[in-house]
Amino acid sequence: RPRVNVRAIAQQMLCTTPSHLRRYPLRYALSVISISVAVALFVSMRGTQASITAAFRRNVEALAGGAQYRLKASDRLRMADLAAVESVAGVKAAPIVQGAAIIPEDRQTIMVVGLDARRDAALRKLQFTDNLTLDLPTLLMRKNAFVAPAGIVASRGWKLGGEVKLSGPSGVTTCHLAGILAAEGPARALGGNIVFMEIGAAQRLLARKDAIDRVDLALGDGATIEAVRRAVRPECRVESVGGGDPTFEYLYAQFQTILVTV
Repeated sequence: RPRVNVRAIAQQMLCTTPSHLRRYPLRYALSVISISVAVALFVSMRGTQASITAAFRRNVEALAGGAQYRLKASDRLRMADLAAVESVAGVKAAPIVQGAAIIPEDRQTIMVVGLDARRDAALRKLQFTDNLTLDLPTLLMRKNAFVAPAGIVASRGWKLGGEVKLSGPSGVTTCHLAGILAAEGPARALGGNIVFMEIGAAQRLLARKDAIDRVDLALGDGATIEAVRRAVRPECRVESVGGGDPTFEYLYAQFQTILVTV
């Protein structure tokens, strides 16, 4: 049976009597300030937690676009896996290559996303800015053309058709800016610190050969997730987009751990 420390309670009560407050006003004031600071810190940390959590979720949702599921594998996905998924009637599939590259001039890290433009158009919409146009000759004729959000283009002083050096596992690659995107949809992810290029160019930059990181999926009329699972090899798995990108999920889990231990 727990015992009540009456003496300790009495001492605490004596410390808050009017006579005690008049005798030790500075001690009382410091106590009130300490408690106020602690409460403010707690509220601030919870607000920061909510803000960062929302940012993680926005990044995941922005990159997902209209995808409902994603196909991954214990090994690397190949084009044969994409073909197996597309054999299921009513499934829209878009292969993705995704990884980090570095801008050599100041060692800034940037996310590179490789897309199959034809397939990806069914899942995501990349909105071009109203006052800036797509540089078609660069897009069609340059080997490593890419498009980027307006924010990073402005902050780095990139020009349409101009050269941009990106460093990946394959070394430093000369790329060319072929279009500027509005900060909407996938272009909002990671605060706009992201570039999009044709999937083959991304595979070369990130040294992926013919491998694919994932295949984003949307189910149309008559398509079922069970049919997709039956169509792919056993090493493949189909996950809900709600499961989140593993990078963001890892960072989110680390942040949650830090908050709990504080």
